[in-house]
Amino acid sequence: MQQDISNFEATQLLSILQQLRIISENKIDAAIEQCLITNLKRFTTDRFFVHLTAEKSFPQIKRLTINEKVREDRRNDRLIELSQIKYHPFPEKISWYGRANMKKQSVLYAGFDTTTILNEIKPKVGQLFTVSTWRCSDTEKLTLSPIFKNWMRPDNIVNAFYLSTVNNYNRLIKQLPKNIAQVSDELIQFIADAFIKRVEETDEYGYFFSAYFGSFMLNDFETNDGKPIDAIVYPSVAEDGEFSNVAIKPQVFDRVYPQPYEVEEFLVESTPTIDSPGYSAIRCGRTNNFDIEKGKILW
Repeated sequence: MQQDISNFEATQLLSILQQLRIISENKIDAAIEQCLITNLKRFTTDRFFVHLTAEKSFPQIKRLTINEKVREDRRNDRLIELSQIKYHPFPEKISWYGRANMKKQSVLYAGFDTTTILNEIKPKVGQLFTVSTWRCSDTEKLTLSPIFKNWMRPDNIVNAFYLSTVNNYNRLIKQLPKNIAQVSDELIQFIADAFIKRVEETDEYGYFFSAYFGSFMLNDFETNDGKPIDAIVYPSVAEDGEFSNVAIKPQVFDRVYPQPYEVEEFLVESTPTIDSPGYSAIRCGRTNNFDIEKGKILW
């Protein structure tokens, strides 16, 4: 059995996590960025980072892109490049933290139904947005590191995938020495809380903690038999954990989903209000035709 850490070390690490929680609830800036990274490295070791992995197929995923945000000219016009509906093609230009990516890292973010993604992306009235649907074989499995806590909504609706994963985790954590189990459990809860944090679009460092651990899982973490992690599945913030989103490595996405199944363009007519909780949008176009060699969407 793994050797336990001392009560003193456990108390010290739990105290650091509590301090990080306080920092997470307030504004982070460049002045403390490197100091935080140094402290976080203490937790990404084999002793404490007890995170479940899973093999799962996603036969269909969807991605929503606000047109003017990905066009170089920032015009509210139709997208014609396949690169515009995928991950950011130039990671060296990424100067912000994402839900699961550090600066200068590109990740493909997607969901499983258009309504959930709309509530996440929040397009404005008059904006064009493009929904791309990507399909793969049922036998194509991704190696996942799921964010498996915070899976239940306040009204007790349960996400079955997360419930199953939590049960597996509870069995695993019981096998660890007492102090390591306590620190590991607090760490996993901290990560889960970071992934459901609501972040304003203008908050440059709002995703800092989820970005750090998401990047670690995608780039440095492995399964017990040495497999790299392909993707992270995490609860949808907009849907209070009832539905899921996925963050996929670009090279894995290109291999598993080599081309879209369908691409649709919509114009936002109205956004949610107290009286009307959903979006209203007009479909402006739909296509299943693509020039993969030239990287074009053929409308």
